[in-house]
Amino acid sequence: MAYTPEEKLDMFEQAILKKAETEKQAILQESEDIKKAELEQEENRLLEELYHHIQSEVSQIKTAGVKEIAHANTKLKKELYQQREQYIKQVLSLARAELVSFVKTQAYGDYLIKKAALLAKDHKMDGSVIKLRSQDLSYQNKIQEAYGPCEITADDETIKIGGIILENRASGILVDYSLDTALEEQKNWLYNNSGLILN
Repeated sequence: MAYTPEEKLDMFEQAILKKAETEKQAILQESEDIKKAELEQEENRLLEELYHHIQSEVSQIKTAGVKEIAHANTKLKKELYQQREQYIKQVLSLARAELVSFVKTQAYGDYLIKKAALLAKDHKMDGSVIKLRSQDLSYQNKIQEAYGPCEITADDETIKIGGIILENRASGILVDYSLDTALEEQKNWLYNNSGLILN
């Protein structure tokens, strides 16, 4: 069967888009795996360093009275708390920098459109408002194609890094796919799962 030049061009374009999507997913997965491995390695190093630090301090003050031990424990907890805060702040700073870099890529535009399609699938309602950063309003037409008719507004106060938020006041629905919220959730996850819990 002979294909017209338009059909050939369309098939060629589809093949390129499919390959690009596959490569993008592979790169994103590889980046995630590397980031996770580095985070685990740094966490293990920090935990070992903290463990040795505590053991050293405890052995030096064993001969002191109970008050001195309690005082030293309080001091160590404060230091550990400060180190934990510094560690979490550093991890979040690196994550924020990665997100800021991500919003400058073509993959970010694809991310917004996929999130709009997901919102359409799960939360398509009349009267919905989709909020973006003002820099992302260039994706407005594609987002409306993916979601359907809706109002799209800029909300630079809520969305500082990037992402998409759907609000439908009539239904009391707010779906937040902003990268700012995702980063804040990671902060909470780190506090709860970092292994650096202080009692």
